[in-house]
Amino acid sequence: MSRVLKIFAAASVVFSALVPSVSLAQDGQLSLQLNTSAQIDANTCRLTYVAFNGTQTPLAQMEYEFGTFDADGGVIGLLLLKFGELPPGKTRILQFGLPNTQCSNVSRIVVNKMAACVDATTGQSTDLCITALNASTRIPIVFDL
Repeated sequence: MSRVLKIFAAASVVFSALVPSVSLAQDGQLSLQLNTSAQIDANTCRLTYVAFNGTQTPLAQMEYEFGTFDADGGVIGLLLLKFGELPPGKTRILQFGLPNTQCSNVSRIVVNKMAACVDATTGQSTDLCITALNASTRIPIVFDL
């Protein structure tokens, strides 16, 4: 009987950990988080982003242009990130490499503009990808609008 109680207790902990993510689906925001950076070779910094659609709108296409800055505030370059389809409640992870870049030299990344955002229900462009966007970071690199 104690084994059953332990399993039930473990399942309860897992379920309670999942409850906050379920509530994200109802928050009305598109969350875009800069999650990690890693130097994958001498000249390439790999950045990992996590996107979550907390709106009720299914997206057929979601793309952003990002600007990257070095430690001195100079622009390193512009990047186009294509997140693709993102239904409500869906999380998508995207990795990309910054060529000729040391991660330690990247100080800030900004959402320069929304490149594309298409409502999957209507097939029409929408500004939801910028008006509902919440940018955040888990690492020392600043990530904002």
